[in-house]
Amino acid sequence: MGGADLARDAGSTRRRGGLSTAPALYTLADEKPQAFTIGERHDAAIVVSVGLMRILNRREMAGVLAHEVSHVINDDIRLLRLASILGYVTAGLARAMAVVALIGLPLILTGALSLSPSALIAIAFAPLIAQALLLSLSRTREHAADAGAVALTGDPEGLASALARLEARNSTLLERWLGMRRRRAAGWLQTHPATSTRIRRL
Repeated sequence: MGGADLARDAGSTRRRGGLSTAPALYTLADEKPQAFTIGERHDAAIVVSVGLMRILNRREMAGVLAHEVSHVINDDIRLLRLASILGYVTAGLARAMAVVALIGLPLILTGALSLSPSALIAIAFAPLIAQALLLSLSRTREHAADAGAVALTGDPEGLASALARLEARNSTLLERWLGMRRRRAAGWLQTHPATSTRIRRL
């Protein structure tokens, strides 16, 4: 798929999505197949690698572009950035409270300072909970972008085909030749939902 076709499809998708400002479109000289969005709604850019353009047909690429445009329409980058900031703030406060508790440990042991067990548990687990919530939000926005892409293109099969092709492409030679599967992190530790789940929802 050529750059002119890519730009034309992106522009068409942008108009259907009601964006007043078209996201800038850039190609990345990288053989790794990938596409991602940077910036916020009114100054966004979509980056597509040469490797992705090589392996997807026009219908599949339209689904991927629509997915990225949906992120722009929903201002997901800004939302996730704000959520990340809140996560960092939460982790920073938890660390500060942990230091205070450590410094005050002699007072706590002598009973001069009281700190409930629930407060200690909150201090210990607040950063992990904040990170888990951020990852959950990221997965939710991916599902929403998939649904938005289908609304824009009316073609769930195109995006599903692209996802399946990318999943197969990202498999290692060991998986393809010997049938061995990679160990994946638990679903709640992933930024993206499992490809099988995304395809099933489409």
